[in-house]
Amino acid sequence: MSRDIGFDLVDEVVDGFRTERPDLDPRAIETACRMIYSGRVAQAHAERILKRHGLNYTDLDVLGNLRRSGSPFAMSPAALLRQAMITSGSMTSCLDRLEQAKLVIREIRQDDRRGRIVRLTDEGRALIDEALTSRFGSAARAAASLTTSEIDALNALMRKFADALNREPSQD
Repeated sequence: MSRDIGFDLVDEVVDGFRTERPDLDPRAIETACRMIYSGRVAQAHAERILKRHGLNYTDLDVLGNLRRSGSPFAMSPAALLRQAMITSGSMTSCLDRLEQAKLVIREIRQDDRRGRIVRLTDEGRALIDEALTSRFGSAARAAASLTTSEIDALNALMRKFADALNREPSQD
């Protein structure tokens, strides 16, 4: 363990299993736990940053997907749901909240009057650009402890691990 990196909750969990279940190799579960723990820490940090902009993580997900879609910054609710990491119920309440705040508008689709489209307003675009600048800056400062090669390797390894989990059949 590096001297500049302290003992954390995952180390405590793994050490407990090494003591109580020495028959189990804890390395793989350490990886899974570390990814979950890191994700929770990163999300909590992001939520503190977003709160300064009057947003939460779900708002960032929805507004960010609209922003990265390019002009005219509009998507169907179904496309947004596929891109966002939230449930359909969360999407509905998020869109209601964002529409009430005048950050998005829901319009009838020109090509299908039965369908709707969610579009980023000018106010929504300005706010998400400001929030993304803060969020990307924070992530860059955290990642500054790693080299570019380490960042690339970490991303590749996490993608590989998640892919293996997605292919793993559910078993007892």
